[in-house]
Amino acid sequence: MRWRLLIPYILFFTILQVLLLSGCTLSKNDSTVIAELMQRYHDIGQFNGAVLVSHNGEVILEKAYGEANREWSIKNTVDTKFRLGSATKQFTAGLVLDLVEEKKLALDGCISDYLPEFRKDIGRIVTIHQLLTHSSGITMPALTSEEYWDFFQKEKTTQELVDDLCSEDLAFTPGEKFSYSSAGYILLGAVIERVTGQPFEQVLRERILEPYDMSGTGIDYPETIIEKRASGYQTNYGFGNARYKYMPSSFSSGAAYSTVEDLYKWDQVLHSTSFLGEESIALMFTPKMECPPDWYGYGWFIKQVPGPGGSTQTRVFHGGDVSGFCALIIRVLETRDCVVLLSNQEGLHYNEIVANILDALNGREPDLPLEYVADLLRESIYTSGLESALQRYSEMKSRGMDNYDADEAEITELGYDLLRINKINEAIEVFKINVELNKQSVDVYDSLGEGYLTAKQYEAALFNYQKALEVDPEYNHAAKMLLQVKEAIRNK
Repeated sequence: MRWRLLIPYILFFTILQVLLLSGCTLSKNDSTVIAELMQRYHDIGQFNGAVLVSHNGEVILEKAYGEANREWSIKNTVDTKFRLGSATKQFTAGLVLDLVEEKKLALDGCISDYLPEFRKDIGRIVTIHQLLTHSSGITMPALTSEEYWDFFQKEKTTQELVDDLCSEDLAFTPGEKFSYSSAGYILLGAVIERVTGQPFEQVLRERILEPYDMSGTGIDYPETIIEKRASGYQTNYGFGNARYKYMPSSFSSGAAYSTVEDLYKWDQVLHSTSFLGEESIALMFTPKMECPPDWYGYGWFIKQVPGPGGSTQTRVFHGGDVSGFCALIIRVLETRDCVVLLSNQEGLHYNEIVANILDALNGREPDLPLEYVADLLRESIYTSGLESALQRYSEMKSRGMDNYDADEAEITELGYDLLRINKINEAIEVFKINVELNKQSVDVYDSLGEGYLTAKQYEAALFNYQKALEVDPEYNHAAKMLLQVKEAIRNK
């Protein structure tokens, strides 16, 4: 490794050691550790967007990284607008609770109370509470990838969204369990429109965005000129523009855009009673449905974690991933800490980034961000080909794999992405690397077996499915596939 490549590591740990040895705690004037952490994530290609971090209710870091539009080399700024995807749901939940306070809605009211035309066998038994907590049993239809993209490239009315996405048979008895459902939040948007007599966008604007000066937030209409709206980029199939999606069709489930500044304003609103009363705020952040390892309230995931000095912290959060964008807002209720990450690049490891930021906020040493093996292989395969990728992997091994994150799931995802676009040899080589790096996992042999089966290399497929069963004799999928491969060999 050339000496200049060591500079980010040396600088990061030097600053970190000084702060830790001096016993400093982070404040609005001392955010150096987090700033260097985020710079490192950007330098290794794992963050492109904007971040805001507040500690004890005061902003200590607000910064943008990378480009909002790569074709025109336009930089991201702290007021760049990014798609929120499913993080939109927190606004929908807030609007529902606001209408409950006005007695226009009831949490124990059923869908049919507000949408009498909705199918009555479901509408009469599913409640607003169950829609809010993803426990309704209402699920989206099973769409192929192409059906999904075909649907979401077109403008839809609210009624069309309800008819096409929310009218499947129940997947389970309402209230029985948690099962994340965007369809449920689309129905909530339809209910909001019905009881207010206004479009969802107007309700959002009049009740939240205008009163709290959130002018950088709205519904992402592609035909509207939206100042400082970022372009989205995908990374799964080589770096490039994300596929087009007509965002308003995600409606109250995922159609909003925002800025880090506006989401911080929203954080502050929820620390007050200016929008919702104390009882409604408590309802929003009270765990209601278990979704291991977390819980879900109304529009927010909830996690109880150990805090400094034996304390307990309540972290509430919601993320979103949509067509070239990633978003996450996480709030610590007891300390009024808040982290907002908005990115116009898919594949953001935002849970890892936020965990590191929160460690720094709590006086713990954050982990040094590592480059992901899967990211480096993907880049080489798509820019220079398979041989270049294998050479790059050889260089990684000579440097030492402890310097990289060999996350099994990430490598597996890359392999299947390659299979989907018929890069079968590339997929097999990626799966082989996963086996080498994660020998004790049953899944890596199963994936490699599938790669060889796709290539009709039946003996190699047989060997790997057998290896999977050696690791876990109870692994039913490998046993089933083993029979299929043996049948294929007999029929050759």
